[in-house]
Amino acid sequence: MLSLSSGCLSSLTGDANVTVPPGDSTTTAESTPKPTRGEAAALSVSETIDDAEYVPENETVKIVTGYRHTNHEAVKNGSKPEREPMYDEIPWKQWATTECASVAGKAVHDMLTDKFGNNHGVSVGVTSQYGDDPSISVAHTILYNRDGEQISETNVGFDRLVEVTPREVTATVTLDGRTATRTIPAWVEYSKMHQT
Repeated sequence: MLSLSSGCLSSLTGDANVTVPPGDSTTTAESTPKPTRGEAAALSVSETIDDAEYVPENETVKIVTGYRHTNHEAVKNGSKPEREPMYDEIPWKQWATTECASVAGKAVHDMLTDKFGNNHGVSVGVTSQYGDDPSISVAHTILYNRDGEQISETNVGFDRLVEVTPREVTATVTLDGRTATRTIPAWVEYSKMHQT
């Protein structure tokens, strides 16, 4: 899942809908909300992309996949690295679907930030766990320490997140004059994570 939230959590385990904190055998799955589609009106968003290149000859998109040092020996001797990009080409349809999902996820994150402020604690990302096509995941998360004690929770309740999250986002991306539009569903998930 592409995560659009900030912060760092190391040494965590967790799954959506995990309901049993360590040492608590009485909690049941019935007490955990199931993933639920957002209930707010659909959003529409568009964005022009300028960090990739459309290749019309084979209907692909050329993207930067990494960087390599061009002065490796000099770096070993303490010089600053000089690097050049490495590229790959992916089919237009695949790129467009992924990019539309990313733009849609960012729009939901921005909408939640506008509504609740910067410290809402909601993780927004893109997932394919609801089928082959991407979906937006809006996560209400509770974090437990190693002793099973709750140490944090998303600042917006699950039901409120369902209420304000759009049912779907229609995203349009434009790259080098070519346009694609995809409608991406949005789901609100409940998860518990445990430090290990």
